[in-house]
Amino acid sequence: MNDIVIGAIGGYEFHQIKNWVYSLNQTAFDGDRVMISYGSSDDVVSKLKENGFEVYEVKWDGWGRPLSGGNELITHSGLVNPENAHRLVHNLRFFHIWHLLSQFKKEGRKYDRLITTDVRDVIFQGNPSDWLDANQEKPIIAPGESVMYKDESWNLTNFVTTFGNLLWEYLGKDIQVCNVGTIAGNVDELREMCYMIYSLAVGNGHGDQPAFNILSNTSYKDKVQFVRTDDYWACQTGTLVENYDKLKSVLLDKPPYMGMDGLVRNSKDDIFCLVHQYERIPEWNDIIEKKYPL
Repeated sequence: MNDIVIGAIGGYEFHQIKNWVYSLNQTAFDGDRVMISYGSSDDVVSKLKENGFEVYEVKWDGWGRPLSGGNELITHSGLVNPENAHRLVHNLRFFHIWHLLSQFKKEGRKYDRLITTDVRDVIFQGNPSDWLDANQEKPIIAPGESVMYKDESWNLTNFVTTFGNLLWEYLGKDIQVCNVGTIAGNVDELREMCYMIYSLAVGNGHGDQPAFNILSNTSYKDKVQFVRTDDYWACQTGTLVENYDKLKSVLLDKPPYMGMDGLVRNSKDDIFCLVHQYERIPEWNDIIEKKYPL
């Protein structure tokens, strides 16, 4: 398989993304590594290239307009509104993933699968291609957060604020939260889904995650493989560890743990391929930071 990992960053220094970079490079992943960058420093770009990444600096939005002169990139989701949602990096990254992969295809540069994750708060504990080889059954991997939308306040509010009460009533309240920051799948299907995530978010708000969930449960539902904690693709630390005490009565899976070797496992002792939001647990964060020194 010829796979590609793509990340996207805006406004980070290298110390904020080193764990993602170094952890991927410590696996046996042999595909291409790409970073979409919105205004990164020369130092960040240089270090990424030293670590085997192609860096694509992006200075325009989804309409091809410069991200400047009052049209600047938004990196803080608290500043987003329906009028500027097309400039929020959480949303805009999906347009540029689609754009870049479409350009690659036009140039004859072909891939089998895409892995695209958040960068600042994700690490790789294993080769994502190996996990996909062993476990993928459908074109798109949708990682569950082990909780229903109706039972988790941040996701509930994010869904309703972005897409309104009617869509919530007829769809949102009956589905499990799936995490958009740890996804993978066949390039053709996931590339097009990335464009649809962006398209749904534009004009609405911080819509990347609820858009992914809407698509996964409607027009893409036959192409989506929902994976849980027992499938050991991605540990969603926010719901299963950080907020375990608050959510334990409604969680759909047992909590993970970090072993003495510093690896995060599920309750069946399987090592997760990805760990997401680890920095929310100070003890985990300290161990991981020491594992990947600058």
